Amino acid sequence: MPRLVTTALVAFATACPIPRDADGTIERVQNGVLRVGSAYNPPWVVAPDSIGGIEPRIVDGLARQLNASVRFVSGSETRLLESLHRRELSLVIGQFTDDSPWRGEGQFSKPYQEDGDGKKHVVALPPGENAWLVRVEKYLHEIESRK
Repeated sequence: MPRLVTTALVAFATACPIPRDADGTIERVQNGVLRVGSAYNPPWVVAPDSIGGIEPRIVDGLARQLNASVRFVSGSETRLLESLHRRELSLVIGQFTDDSPWRGEGQFSKPYQEDGDGKKHVVALPPGENAWLVRVEKYLHEIESRK
């Protein structure tokens, strides 16, 4: 009987990939387009003529790993997080921190960098896109460990 239970658990685990995305973000981004909301907040996100700064460079590296092109959309945190909830964006950047008042408005990565003020920086992702969250956090961990 224990062998049957073990076999059933292994079959279930391999047939049901975890984590998963509720809306398929990672499949849409891989070999496709990474749609990124960017809130102006130097030096993390600088604009308006062209998007640049610390976080857009991070996004560019992630997109390269996923063989994706990047499409930036600029706006206020409120507008961008609303677009994130509607799945119009795959990621939002703009100096969000782990103590941000926006934390309740979306799914945030684990902190990936601490600034000189002790603020721990995170990025916002669509809620329920757990495979996407794991993929983004893996990349953030990779770049943090290179420092």
